Amino acid sequence: TQSLTPSPVAHFVISATTGTGGQTTANSVLEIAIPDGTQVAVRTTNRSIHVQGVTASSFELETEDGNVNVENVIGDVQVTTSNSAVSVRDVAGSTTIMTTNGHVWFRDKLSSGRNSITTENGDIFVELLPGSDVHVTGETHNGSVTINDSTDGVNEDGDQAELVHVTG
Repeated sequence: TQSLTPSPVAHFVISATTGTGGQTTANSVLEIAIPDGTQVAVRTTNRSIHVQGVTASSFELETEDGNVNVENVIGDVQVTTSNSAVSVRDVAGSTTIMTTNGHVWFRDKLSSGRNSITTENGDIFVELLPGSDVHVTGETHNGSVTINDSTDGVNEDGDQAELVHVTG
């Protein structure tokens, strides 16, 4: 185990730079344990983001050209991507997903909050588990939207599809 700082800090930045010229290449995988209630912000380019089994006050996840996978987390989640797919499962908190040129898979039992999914040039697949009591909106251009394997409640107009689903 290594410590990055001699004492606790409120804000910490981890940065990695890779070279693409000549023989220089580098890959990095960071696995970080964080205290409950922390605000988590992850930004990357050309790399995927995976968050699993973490409790935080909020997650702000942003990438270009890298998939985002979020599973079994507690806290509000905001995902912003381009040219990437997003998969979100089992989140205790509100969820906002925005992507361009990527599909979105969302699976959860939602019982509070407002949740939004938006994509350009991608499909949206929503699975609400039994017991959900929530307001979900979804919108895509050049893609389709399904909720619980159905298009009930989906309004299609040309290359646009919009979902507004309220349970409870």
